Amino acid sequence: MQVHWDKYKSERNKVNSEMKRAKTVYYQTRIKEFSLAKDMKKTWSLINTLLGKGGKSSNIAEININDIIYNDRKQIAEHLNDYFVNIGPTLAAECERLSDYEDMHCNSTGVNSKFYFHTITESNILKNLKNLKVSKATGADGIPAKMLK
Repeated sequence: MQVHWDKYKSERNKVNSEMKRAKTVYYQTRIKEFSLAKDMKKTWSLINTLLGKGGKSSNIAEININDIIYNDRKQIAEHLNDYFVNIGPTLAAECERLSDYEDMHCNSTGVNSKFYFHTITESNILKNLKNLKVSKATGADGIPAKMLK
């Protein structure tokens, strides 16, 4: 029996080594392809896959709202949707408007800090555009910083 066990371990180790080598070649080839194609989105997606980031979703089995437990998927989705749809108006209702055109401030609940909304001016936008780093990746809008400067 020991002979079979030793043979099994030897073959298992060979298979594992070959799998590691094949994965290395695969990922190196894919990263090189994406780099040559200048497709940073796919490159980072592949890197994140290697790092085990993203792509993992958590299924919510139940949710507790006002001491009522919901475990029906549709009810959970509706309660989460309701929460995220109403979070802006809910927070805005807690804010004090100083005037229509002045700053608005909100006291953070349970925190000794304030959150301020300021009037946005054209000069403020221009100043921020000039300070953009052109070497950084584009944002959600896909517009490179070079075009905005």
